[in-house]
Amino acid sequence: MGEDLQIVLEQINKINTRLDSIDGKVDTFDSNFDSLDAKVGTFDSKFDSLDAKVGTFDSKFDSLDARVGAFESKFDSLDARVGAFESKFDSLDAGVGAFESKFDSYESRFKSFEQTTKKEFSNIQLKIKNLHEFVEMNHTLIKTNHAMTIKHLKSTQNDVQLIKKQTEKMQK
Repeated sequence: MGEDLQIVLEQINKINTRLDSIDGKVDTFDSNFDSLDAKVGTFDSKFDSLDAKVGTFDSKFDSLDARVGAFESKFDSLDARVGAFESKFDSLDAGVGAFESKFDSYESRFKSFEQTTKKEFSNIQLKIKNLHEFVEMNHTLIKTNHAMTIKHLKSTQNDVQLIKKQTEKMQK
């Protein structure tokens, strides 16, 4: 029976060593988790800042669009007035025609820029959304792994307590 007790004590020492190792790993994991959690917080803050900047850009873009619309309306009014005076001012009409051509060119370029900007803006929003979902998914995974590690550690501690009780019974 002395040899059995010695074997049980050796097993308990091995389990205690493993528990100490697991405890160290859990501490490291907790530290890494806290660091990751802080980084996620920083990312959230930067994401909110970027979202606010995108909102500001969108507002400025809408303002510019409204101003361009007002300019187009004024131009249409001017074009109607030029049409009314067309028979008397042929030379003026030729000048206005050149201006219209340039304006159409600028309008076309602006519309192209507007379409490109809207597409890029949509792409940025999609990328931000995907990145945010990725971070949230990893954050959830880390929380799940942390909970599983704690559960395993508690289970191992319960096993050690059971072995200690059995050892105490054997010693009596």
